[in-house]
Amino acid sequence: MKRLSFFLLVIIWGNLAAPVFPDGGEAPAARQGGPFVRAALASWETLLSNLTLFLGITAAGTSFSSVSPQTARENLLLSSWRWEAIDRFHINQAGHPYQGSIYFVSGRTNGFTFYQSLFFTVLGSSTWEIFFESARPALNDFVTTTIGGASLGEMVHRIYREFNQPRVLAVTATTLLSPMDRFQDLVVNRYQSYSGGRVPYLSFSSDFGYTRAGFYNGGSRKDRWDMPNYGMATSLVYGNPFGNPGTVPFEHFEASFAFHGLLPEWYSANIISDAYLVSFDALTGDRAKASTGLSLHFDFFNTSNDFQDNLGYSNLNISANSLDWTFKLRYIVSPSLVLDVKTHLGWIAWGNGNYPSYDGPDDIYADYATGGNLKTFLTLSHASLGRLDAGFIFYQMWTIPSLVKEAAGSTRFYYTQLSYSYPLTPILSVGIKDTFMLLSSRYDAAPSIRNSINTANLFIQWTY
Repeated sequence: MKRLSFFLLVIIWGNLAAPVFPDGGEAPAARQGGPFVRAALASWETLLSNLTLFLGITAAGTSFSSVSPQTARENLLLSSWRWEAIDRFHINQAGHPYQGSIYFVSGRTNGFTFYQSLFFTVLGSSTWEIFFESARPALNDFVTTTIGGASLGEMVHRIYREFNQPRVLAVTATTLLSPMDRFQDLVVNRYQSYSGGRVPYLSFSSDFGYTRAGFYNGGSRKDRWDMPNYGMATSLVYGNPFGNPGTVPFEHFEASFAFHGLLPEWYSANIISDAYLVSFDALTGDRAKASTGLSLHFDFFNTSNDFQDNLGYSNLNISANSLDWTFKLRYIVSPSLVLDVKTHLGWIAWGNGNYPSYDGPDDIYADYATGGNLKTFLTLSHASLGRLDAGFIFYQMWTIPSLVKEAAGSTRFYYTQLSYSYPLTPILSVGIKDTFMLLSSRYDAAPSIRNSINTANLFIQWTY
C-alpha cells in the first residue's frame, strides 16, 4: 500500500527549518521560543483552523463532511488523489486561497519567513484533503490552496500589521482579512510588532452605473444582461518600489479589489495583485526612478448570475497565479504632474478559465491551464487637474489536457479599464470609469465560449 510519503517529509522539513523574524521586527515575548516550539505552535494553529472549519461545515450538513477512519485510510493512498472535474469556481479559486492564507499566516505570525511558511499551507491543505473530507482528495484544491494561500496570506498578514488598531472598524476589517493574526493576538500573545507607515496609497470608492454583457456558447447567445449596477472598489500600495532593492518577498506589493452587480440578479468581483519577490534599482535619478525584478501575482475574476453555484452559461470566470518580470517607473514631469508606468510579463504557472459546457449546467468540466500574461498600468496624476488611470491585462492560456481531458483547448482573456477622477478635497474626489472584459475559449470537444461584460460607472472616492 503506497502512502503519501511527501506528507511526512514536509512535516519533518517544517520542524527542522529555523524561523527568521521578518521585516526587521522584534519578536514578541510569546514567540521567542526555539524553532521546534514555534513550528509546533504554528502546526497546531493550522490544524485547529481545519477543525474549526470542519465543525462549521458539519453543522451546515454538507455531504463531504461525513468522515471516518475508513475515508482517512482511503485518502492516504496516492491512488485516491485525482484532478477534480467540476466544482464551484468562486469556492475553488477564491475560497481555497483564503483558506490557504490562514495556514500561511500561522507560520508568519510565529516568526517564519515567507518561504518557510509555505510548509504550513502544505500541511493545512494536505491534512484537510485527507482527514476532513470524505470525498477523494483533489490535487487541484491542494495546488490552489498552497500557491494562492501564500500570495494572499502574505498580503493580508502585512495589511493586518499595518492597520490593526483598537477601533471597531479596524478590528473588524483586519479580523476578516486575517483571522489567524487575530487569533494569535487574542490567544497566544497580546501584541504583535506592527510595521506602520508602509502604505503610501489607499483608496475606497462607491460606484453606480450601467452594465451590458453577452454570453455565447457554440456560437449561440445563451444570456444577455442590460441593467444598472452598484458596487465598491478599493486599491492599496504597500511599500516603496523605488530606492529599496531587496530579496525579502512582498516588501512592495499592490492590490485592488472590486465588486459590482445588481444582487441577486448578477455580480462581478475581481482581485488584481502583484508583489516583488526580489527587486533591483533600474533608475535612481531625481526626476526618474525605476525598479525591476521578479514578481508573484494572484488574480481572480468572477462574473456570474448564480452566486451559490457559479455554474451554467452566464459566467465569465478566470484566475491566474503568475510569476512575472516587472518594471515600474515613476517620472516627475513637473512639481504638480507625475507619471507612473507598471508593466508585468511572464508565466501563468497555474490558471483556471471558464468551465466548458456541453449541453447544460450538469455537463461542465474544469479548465486547468498554464500560459503567459501581460499586465500594464499607467497613471497620470496632477495636483489640481486630477488623476487618469489606464490598465490592460492579457492572458493566453492552454488547458493542461492530461488533467481533465474533456476540457482540452485554449483561452484568451482581455481586461481594460480607463478612469478619471477629479479632486474635490485632498481626500475626496469624483470620477468616471469604464471596465471591459472579454473571455474567448476554444475546446477540442466542447463548444467554444465567447463572453464579455462592460460596466460604465460614476464614482465617489476617498483617498488616504
